[in-house]
Amino acid sequence: MNTPLPRRQPWQVALDLATLDHLSNGRVIFGAGLGIPQDFTKFDLSSDEKVRAAQLDEGLEIINNLWSGTSVSYKGKYYTINDVELPIIPIQKPRIPILIAAWWPYKVGLKRGARWDGIMPAWESPEMILEEDLREMIDYYHKNADSNGDVIVPYNGDISHEFIELCENVGVTWLLACGLREKDKINLDIDKIKEGPPSI
Repeated sequence: MNTPLPRRQPWQVALDLATLDHLSNGRVIFGAGLGIPQDFTKFDLSSDEKVRAAQLDEGLEIINNLWSGTSVSYKGKYYTINDVELPIIPIQKPRIPILIAAWWPYKVGLKRGARWDGIMPAWESPEMILEEDLREMIDYYHKNADSNGDVIVPYNGDISHEFIELCENVGVTWLLACGLREKDKINLDIDKIKEGPPSI
């Protein structure tokens, strides 16, 4: 759902996603974010939020440039590449959609998502978000976005009809059912997929 991009080499992510875009016939969506400190401290990498934010921005710029199909050179504070051209570029044009993870009520992720193709906001649980908060978040995002990007809201387990209606009313474009992680519940995941999208 969300790649902690500062932990990875952006040129490799660009190539992997372009390959996956071909394998899926142009159905990839790239979710990117800062990650959480544990994504970095366990590997003796900097968990400083400002460092991760700068690495995320540089990494996204590199990935976007590499997907153009031209030779790319880039020199930033954290990454440098010289005359790199990917052997394969995405099917999707102008690029694979890039959605940015955001944690409400903080607005920096919403601003970053407004520069790309959408947001994947998160909060403690669906029951804790009020309609006015969800509406405020989406309004703030759209006021800063150059175009109407996607708003993908993840949820775990069952979801109420009231929450579906709320999302529809405020302009959420996708509800993302997060998988049940317990191995013995895999059949429940398959059943959910067979049911199709929830209806009101």
